[in-house]
Amino acid sequence: MSACMHRTRLAAVCVPLALVAAANGQILSDGDFEALSVGTPPDCATPAGAWAFPANYVTLGVCEALATEAQIVTDPTGRGNSLHYNHDNAGTNVHLPNVFNQVINEEPGLIVSVQFDVWIATAGVAGGSLYIGGDHGGGGFSNLSDRGPQLTFQIDGRLTARDGSTGLDILLVQSFPVSSWQTIRLDIDMSADTFDASTGPQGGSLVSVGTGLPYRSPPLDHLDRFTMAHFGGLNARAEMFLDNVSVERVGACPCACDFDPDPACDIFDFLAFQNLFVGGDPCACEMDPDPACDIFDFLAFQNQFVGGCP
Repeated sequence: MSACMHRTRLAAVCVPLALVAAANGQILSDGDFEALSVGTPPDCATPAGAWAFPANYVTLGVCEALATEAQIVTDPTGRGNSLHYNHDNAGTNVHLPNVFNQVINEEPGLIVSVQFDVWIATAGVAGGSLYIGGDHGGGGFSNLSDRGPQLTFQIDGRLTARDGSTGLDILLVQSFPVSSWQTIRLDIDMSADTFDASTGPQGGSLVSVGTGLPYRSPPLDHLDRFTMAHFGGLNARAEMFLDNVSVERVGACPCACDFDPDPACDIFDFLAFQNLFVGGDPCACEMDPDPACDIFDFLAFQNQFVGGCP
């Protein structure tokens, strides 16, 4: 494959594929925490890979006070790296995000599937919260504007989801297992602002624990981050281990002029498609009828790009 492979007839742009392949088609980076060495603190002073506090988190005071509160560690079973999140401060609200490599916009039929493994360390100690959201004017962490699905591991052992319209917690699991890796999967319907939740032991079958669950702060028209959080007003201590976080699009692909966040049909859509194509993303590899990810998908994309979206 040449460094400058195709030229769009609309804009006559020739773009080296190597420049747009950095994310390798992935929506979220370092979901298994192997990119950082053990002992690394993704703290407010020193950014660390994908799990770092953006500048506005630091300036607006939603960054942890001590480097040891969020740290890359060997996971409790010794099988690799995980992120240990350990907060013991009733007066702080802390959010540690992984900002996506690409913004996921609301599309009819699109389901965003988020899966992760979690280890709640100790019975009687809250695990904290997790949410998937996007910056809708609240900096990326506002509970009024920026949060889609939000789960909380309560101090009494319950796993709950927050209903933003009522401000109440919805019970998902009465007694969430501790001291063992558990998998949680969230299937997010962005058009409906709802999600389904399933959970089970890591490597085992997942069981539904909730369907049509509401967002924390609807409506959201895009998602762009996965965030661990501790809310000091909720409980004095929160501790969990997190691993194997993944985000994928299911059930819908954008048209040729909707591969980037803005509505215009322009070179940025072309660049976004090239990035997905190089990474083997299913949406970029289903542009023509055959199952292969090849030159014919790229040509089919160019034809749609020139014609615009319906």
